[in-house]
Amino acid sequence: MNGKLDRPGGEAFLDASPHRRLMVAIVALVAMTTLVYWDVGSFPFSIYDDVPNLVRNPVLQGGLSAASIRWAFAFTEVGWLPVTWLSHLLDVSLFGMDPGMHHLVNLLLHLLNTTLVFLLFRRMTGQSRESWLVAALFGIHPLHVESVAWITERKDVLSTLFWLLATDAYVRYGRTPDGRPWYFAALLCAALALMSKAMPVTLPFALLLLDFWPLGRFGQVPVRRLLLEKVPFLALSLGAVAVTLAVQANDGALTPMASFPLWARAGYAVQAYAGYLRKTVWPSGLAVYYPNPMKDVPAWKSVAASFLLLVLTVPAILQRRRRPWFTFGWFWFLGTLVPVIGLVHAGTLTMSDRYTYVPLIGLFVVVAWGLREATDRLELSRRETNAAVAACLGAIVIAARVQAGYWSDSVALFQHVIEVAGDSHVARLNLGGALSAKGRDSEALPHYLRALELRPGWTEAEHAATVTLARLGRLDEAERLFGRTLVKAMKDPESAVNVGMALAGAGKLKEAEAAFREALRLRPDFPEAHYDLGVALGRQGRKDEALPHFREALKMKPVDAGARNRIGVALMRLGRPAEALPHFREALKESPGYGEARFNLAITRQPV
Repeated sequence: MNGKLDRPGGEAFLDASPHRRLMVAIVALVAMTTLVYWDVGSFPFSIYDDVPNLVRNPVLQGGLSAASIRWAFAFTEVGWLPVTWLSHLLDVSLFGMDPGMHHLVNLLLHLLNTTLVFLLFRRMTGQSRESWLVAALFGIHPLHVESVAWITERKDVLSTLFWLLATDAYVRYGRTPDGRPWYFAALLCAALALMSKAMPVTLPFALLLLDFWPLGRFGQVPVRRLLLEKVPFLALSLGAVAVTLAVQANDGALTPMASFPLWARAGYAVQAYAGYLRKTVWPSGLAVYYPNPMKDVPAWKSVAASFLLLVLTVPAILQRRRRPWFTFGWFWFLGTLVPVIGLVHAGTLTMSDRYTYVPLIGLFVVVAWGLREATDRLELSRRETNAAVAACLGAIVIAARVQAGYWSDSVALFQHVIEVAGDSHVARLNLGGALSAKGRDSEALPHYLRALELRPGWTEAEHAATVTLARLGRLDEAERLFGRTLVKAMKDPESAVNVGMALAGAGKLKEAEAAFREALRLRPDFPEAHYDLGVALGRQGRKDEALPHFREALKMKPVDAGARNRIGVALMRLGRPAEALPHFREALKESPGYGEARFNLAITRQPV
């Protein structure tokens, strides 16, 4: 009997089967990747960049507004990243400063990228299994944890989303008779990618590689036309390069790298390539910060790394016809890493896991298509191949989950950095800061002092050590450091408030008052500085002067039970209990468990 008649809708069933297989493949990708990052929704903001750039960013805290949108399009010390800033502002408008939701947005973007990698390579090559493996490795590799689990790296996952969308539009342009709308869509997505992060400056090169394989446009389209097609993309990239270098040079970030001769930077660049290869194959010893080793670059390591690159590059050239996927994958890896490999470097880092987010796609292509060729040669069954791949992917998932777990706590994160990447002033300062944030000042202090040993005269470490000493009551030691750091620290409103709190804790209320006033001079719209100044004035018995500062703090930060309680206390001591009463009630409404406000409310209700 005809198979179509054996079951209703037989033809439709057969037609739907490929669609179902596609959906199963996508669900498997999403499930496996989510398993790696399942816990990020409970992670806090990291003390490393998340807190200073996001949590303490007064513009960001207000969410989307006309003023914040104008600010997003301004130049900052990290470059011109309006799309990234707008995404953070949208997060705050939707979720407030809930770190879990910010983390989940990063994860959602990574899941979209993983799915797009699969669909894009499947469309370009017609090979589902190999494309799925490329996407699976992209989704779960431990080197990508930093880009996903670090909220600050929103720019990484966001710029890659637009990179992939630009590539998809370019592929459609190349395969459509009148593809001009797709070409302009690709240009738009490329611009959005560069407005998220400068890393996509290599997109024109990547598109040219795609013309070679898998699109096969070389030989079908004149080379001159292929090159001319990339000119608008190149213009966008050159503009992004100019902006980034100008901003970084103005911020002094180019100086550390510029102090090393080109031969030293080239020597480390080849070592970095070799290092990334090693971490891709065996992802151990991963850390959020790798100390700069430029002063101690052994010549033999550079020679060995150069030989390794040569051994892989020569076959990639010679095999360009027989194994074009190898040529594509290898040169994708080499080319897309160029902006961050250390030759021309905007910043002080020489290696970072997040730099591999896009470049590793090339190596994953080599793995996926190389595996297909190997299984054909060895005549392995599909069952044997699937079992081996499943075992490898399972091991990678476990390694990535372990790596992601370090981001659950800033103390664990930087202890891990010191353990696997070696001692550094950056790791020590951040470990100390993470401990201080938990109220463990006595444990934090040795790390600040160690940071000063590793980098003598570092203002940030001196200031952190000074404030910590004052909080611990070691005033003589604190004052010796104050002589060197107080003036520098007072140039920064947050530091001025911290210094003021340390002075107030040491009982030096007049000096604390001066520090808080300096913080307000530097940043008049600083609610915490108003609040702390009010407390310092109140402790000096100057309640009438304290009251306006508490009110200013409350105006800038309406949901603040502490400020409301302080206003009530000040009014009580000024003999105005009727005015104090509603403030205590509001404080309890905002924070029902606020014992001090409850006690003050009970006192206020007594006859006066």
